[in-house]
Amino acid sequence: MTVSLFVSNNVMSQSQKLDSLAIKADSLIESGAIQRKVEKKKKSLGLKTKATYDADDSLIMDRVNNKLYLYHNAVVNYDGIILKAEYIELNFDKNTVYAVGVPDSTGKIIGSPVFKDGGDEYEAGIIEYNFDTKKGLISDVTKNEGDIYIWMKKGKKLPSNITYVETGHFTTCSAKHPHYRIKFKKGKIIPDDKIVTGPIYIEVEDVPLPFVMPFGFIPNTSNRANGILMPSYGYTENRGYNLTNACRFAITRRYIHQRKLGS
Repeated sequence: MTVSLFVSNNVMSQSQKLDSLAIKADSLIESGAIQRKVEKKKKSLGLKTKATYDADDSLIMDRVNNKLYLYHNAVVNYDGIILKAEYIELNFDKNTVYAVGVPDSTGKIIGSPVFKDGGDEYEAGIIEYNFDTKKGLISDVTKNEGDIYIWMKKGKKLPSNITYVETGHFTTCSAKHPHYRIKFKKGKIIPDDKIVTGPIYIEVEDVPLPFVMPFGFIPNTSNRANGILMPSYGYTENRGYNLTNACRFAITRRYIHQRKLGS
């Protein structure tokens, strides 16, 4: 079953805003490269499982470069992987997908990509993913691991769902701009296991505290483990703003934990 696609002025203005695209919709129209009829929601992608996709505004097929452009509330579903974004680009030759949010009339970014693979889910500024290798590059990422909020400037996702991080921070503060955060330059996130980083330091209200720890190790499992006890941020009249429980904990016996608390 096929559906007819019409390119609206709104679509054209959106495509012009995405400077990163190698092909603009205007040039496609002039070269006659757009296929006006697209098989609804199904495409083999050259993979073992068919991908399904949809978009509220337009689906534009570029036959010359074998790409499909999806505009406004776009969704791609492949083999348990669900990707949602304001704009998605599928490359059928390379079996890759590119997703990004776009600015609205006020300049605010809307429809930032949300990637879900089984129990692993995160929101990002840009997502590039290869369906064959199951590897991806992500930037400006917000992710939850239990009660820990993680932000990554750049990340590389592996088939095992392990993510290598370049520049990031984590915190238990749920505010969009956290009151405190533990910052690091390099890290590794293993879902349902642990977060391991290089040197870390604590920043409170954007002011770094004058000490650095040589590495970070945060257990991310319900089982007992060694690691850092995540600090709590608070305020009291006699002490002002403070962090408590900023320290480490360790197992002394099978079910007995001993904590060293600092404030």
